[in-house]
Amino acid sequence: MIRPGSRLRRATLAEAVDRLLATYPLLRLHLYDETNHLRPHVLIYFNDANIAWFERLDLPLKAGDRLTILQNVSGG
Repeated sequence: MIRPGSRLRRATLAEAVDRLLATYPLLRLHLYDETNHLRPHVLIYFNDANIAWFERLDLPLKAGDRLTILQNVSGG
């Protein structure tokens, strides 16, 4: 089980995200839509950058990198 603060020992950001989704398959339903695009209310940060801004996710990982997943909540 991957817990907050856990380490995903992978070579690239894409591999880390794939590992997370393999460990928690139902998470994919909450993060991605039916066309495999990140849902608009979901934010995934690689260190301080939103991965939605990246053209690709094959970025190499180094010790201390962080992957943070947030879900926007709105309403009144």
